[in-house]
Amino acid sequence: MSKFLKGFIFGSVIGGVVALLNNPRSGKENREILSKQIQEVSQEVAVIHNGKATLERGIKEIQDVIVPQTMAVVNSIQEEVTKFQLENKPRFRRIQDKIQTLQTHLNEMK
Repeated sequence: MSKFLKGFIFGSVIGGVVALLNNPRSGKENREILSKQIQEVSQEVAVIHNGKATLERGIKEIQDVIVPQTMAVVNSIQEEVTKFQLENKPRFRRIQDKIQTLQTHLNEMK
């Protein structure tokens, strides 16, 4: 056991004994307070546990349903963009040719 751990345990025991000896409340009152605090912490742990379970279900749904659907939509969009580019490539070339012709005419007018 490390020196730190031994010191921590020893300090905790001594601190607990000193606190009990100097405590103005009775043992029964201390037990009631401790019992109430344990119940509160137990309830908070249960809430956190339920929240964790809900979060895990949400993450699983995202992984199993939403990510695949999103990927399908992204792939579909990419296919449509590629299709659009291929179908309109001749139009884009004609537009570029017209722009070049206009620029040539403008330069000739100067």
